[in-house]
Amino acid sequence: TIAIGLVVHVIGEEEEKEQPKVSPVEAAISVMLLGSIGFQMLLFYLVHWDDADIRRYAWRVISQTISIFCAVLLFQGFNGLVEEYLIEGAGEFWEVIIDMGQMVFWLTAMQVMLAVTSGAVNELWGGTKPDMKEVEINVKSLALLLSHVAGFSGINAWGSLQHVVFGQSPLIALLVVPLGMFGLILVYHGFDIFRDYVSKSDDGVVDEYEEKWDDETEECENDVAGLSLSFLTVQAIRFAIGGDLPNTEGGESLSAMRNHGPSEWLVLLACG
Repeated sequence: TIAIGLVVHVIGEEEEKEQPKVSPVEAAISVMLLGSIGFQMLLFYLVHWDDADIRRYAWRVISQTISIFCAVLLFQGFNGLVEEYLIEGAGEFWEVIIDMGQMVFWLTAMQVMLAVTSGAVNELWGGTKPDMKEVEINVKSLALLLSHVAGFSGINAWGSLQHVVFGQSPLIALLVVPLGMFGLILVYHGFDIFRDYVSKSDDGVVDEYEEKWDDETEECENDVAGLSLSFLTVQAIRFAIGGDLPNTEGGESLSAMRNHGPSEWLVLLACG
């Protein structure tokens, strides 16, 4: 009996020695993996729920999430090319000018793409009117994607201006918000005149397709303004709390992150 006990004790010690220690990174990856699997299983339940409203809103949230991620990838890829070939080695003010031009480019692309998708410009080249149900689906899908891309370009443009010109203090950094709102209102007014001119250039009457183009574009413009201006406001608040203005992507340097204490965490949480 004593011999058997000794053998079991030795085997147990050997097993304890052979068990590897789990690092915090490995534990975090394991939890994220299991959490993502559980989340995906939950989505399957939601999109097959008995209630039609729950199914509709579940699909809507999924669609918006996919759109946001696609918009991030699209803008980051385009912005990377701009930084590589137009901004690299240039001054700060030149970067602001390029970023502003990029924002205007995406806003213009949004106007043109929605005009084509909605069928508002079909009469200009003798095309036939598309089916309104198909127009609804295509316009909604494209508007969701382009509004996020244009919103990210607005964050990048006004954020660059916030850093270069208004980065002296939190209060001064907040001034870019009304300035950005005024600038977007001017741009939107110009686009509104352009849409009205194009809509009436064929027969002088605004039909349902041209009205659809105007309504969806204005809704996208509101999303762009809300997304970019709210981000700039949060940047100024974080500047006031933490003492450091985050970059245009909301990131901070490693030294700045290490200097934040529990009191700043609580104040930031209260503001959120």
